[in-house]
Amino acid sequence: MKMWILTQGRFILMGMGVLTIALLVLFGAFSGNQNQDRLLGVIGGTEYYLEGYSYGTNHAIGRDHWWYSAVSRVLPSSLLRFIPPVRGRGQMTCNPSSLVLWIVARDAKTGKYADPKGLNVSIIDDHGRVYEPMSYGSGGGSLFMRGHIAFFSFPRLETELKLKLPDSAGRKPNIVKLKNPAPPELGPEWNPVALPAVCETNGIRIELERVEVMTNGGPKARWEPVGRNWKPVFKYTQNGQPLTGWNLLNWDAADPCGNHGQYLGLYQPLLKFAAIAEPQPEAVSLDSPASWKLPNVQLPAGTNSVQWRTNGSLAGVDMHVFGLYPPGKYCFCDGEPTDTPLSRLSIREHWTLEYEELPSGRPRVWHGYSNSSNYLAFIRFKQPSFEQSLVAAWEDSQGQVTWAYPEIVDGNYHLLAPSRDFRIGVIKFDPPAGVDRVTLRLVMLVTARAEFVVKTPPPP
Repeated sequence: MKMWILTQGRFILMGMGVLTIALLVLFGAFSGNQNQDRLLGVIGGTEYYLEGYSYGTNHAIGRDHWWYSAVSRVLPSSLLRFIPPVRGRGQMTCNPSSLVLWIVARDAKTGKYADPKGLNVSIIDDHGRVYEPMSYGSGGGSLFMRGHIAFFSFPRLETELKLKLPDSAGRKPNIVKLKNPAPPELGPEWNPVALPAVCETNGIRIELERVEVMTNGGPKARWEPVGRNWKPVFKYTQNGQPLTGWNLLNWDAADPCGNHGQYLGLYQPLLKFAAIAEPQPEAVSLDSPASWKLPNVQLPAGTNSVQWRTNGSLAGVDMHVFGLYPPGKYCFCDGEPTDTPLSRLSIREHWTLEYEELPSGRPRVWHGYSNSSNYLAFIRFKQPSFEQSLVAAWEDSQGQVTWAYPEIVDGNYHLLAPSRDFRIGVIKFDPPAGVDRVTLRLVMLVTARAEFVVKTPPPP
């Protein structure tokens, strides 16, 4: 009797296992959204598809399949291979508003998913001008990968977007038309200034002397979009002398349609150029009003001797300092330290993050960071304004000051959790021999920014 019950139990368990796998296979087959993919072209034996596209600052596609994560931790790999690859959730944030294409690829012979990063896409307008993407990327697992292609600049006022792709031979371009998702709106009217033009900000004088043509791309700069664009020529002075103690970060340009970047071509009649400079940390007083001095502490020997854990405000930005930690691996869940990391979170010597959707539907965000040689100070803070930049100064027991920029990760990783308006930063410290105590100062740098609206000359 006992043997019969055991035999029947095995058959029941086997039947439940077979039924579970069958349901997962069926669910996986219907969760791939394959019917919504649009074939863009076949290049080098790989089929490239447009999974979707969007316009704005927050972009998302697909969804996180919590059931697949749960099952993958239980079933052996020999059974997981029978479940079709599941497309997870893809998301990214762009600033300013941008156009994002989501790309998937398949091997033309086997039909298996492939890495989509080899696709070369641009956009052409009605006048033949070519717009190149400013951001590429791909990610996923061993069974499925998704790519994104982001355009900061594109013909926003045209009703259709014309994607230009190479054909299967890689020579003749193929044109694919899409409905333009961007609203056809112009910004407020701009009033140009005569050149040279001057702006004084944060105690420095920024002069836009002229604009000139720059040629981008080519064999020596393949990372740049190919074309000719207007480039501003700035002059920086302070008290009549050449500027010192500042880092000249970069310049930016914008057109009245909302495009941003350094590659806006030669045919916009008006362009807005911005010059950006940031004080060098070494030139900033440690006792400036925009600094926060934390108590002098002993270097911790273990996580049970973590110092600080305090709240504060720096230049109007709310902050929480978790503490000073010894070298090791650390994990955060929804912005709080935890000793029980998500099993699939890979903690490496840079920020890693994972998104988890709970059965209740509530999203949860995990961050991990590892370092085997440096002491680590972890902080959480609200997003500073565009003109602010956070730096840190370590003052050790020997009187030496070492400046460091935090390595920062965005806490608002998932679009369903807009309330997570925070960032997490880690500040590394490698103490010299004989140092056993340290003081941390957080300093908020304020950049200098000047904008000039210019009527561009006729294209040469």
